[in-house]
Amino acid sequence: MKRSLLAQDLMANPVFRLTSRAPVRDAAVFLLKHGISGAPVEDEHGRWIGTLSLKDIVRAVASGWGGRETPRTLEAREPVVGDPLPRVDGVGSLEVRDLMSSERVFVFPETPLGEVVQALLFYNVDRLFVIGERGEELRGVITSTDVLRSFEAQPKRSLPTGELRQLL
Repeated sequence: MKRSLLAQDLMANPVFRLTSRAPVRDAAVFLLKHGISGAPVEDEHGRWIGTLSLKDIVRAVASGWGGRETPRTLEAREPVVGDPLPRVDGVGSLEVRDLMSSERVFVFPETPLGEVVQALLFYNVDRLFVIGERGEELRGVITSTDVLRSFEAQPKRSLPTGELRQLL
């Protein structure tokens, strides 16, 4: 009997990490260079304290945040038709810790695939981190794309025509 997939089977490693004091501009370049949409953020002692994603950066740029507000008050604002988009000078001078989310969503290596999917959906995130059993280290990362790839790798079965019509 084939065992179900676990988080350790899905996770990617190494985990690319950002430091909390890094400039946001450098973090954006780092994410693009590695082809990832987010990364865990560590403090100066190497402790995982949050996550920064491209969505966090885009949200800050779209809100026109230039240092006049605290990160906690960032909101997406709809520009008035015809108004120019606000010039955003301050985002480039921000540090990762100014925009990161302090929420840390994780699973353990032995977490079954079904629970991984439930966590992604429940927390409405694009990535989960896999941590050691004692919570001491980041071992890997699982993205929603990794989960979709795992389904694609499963043996295919064809649906009878009647079932196909029922799905449509």
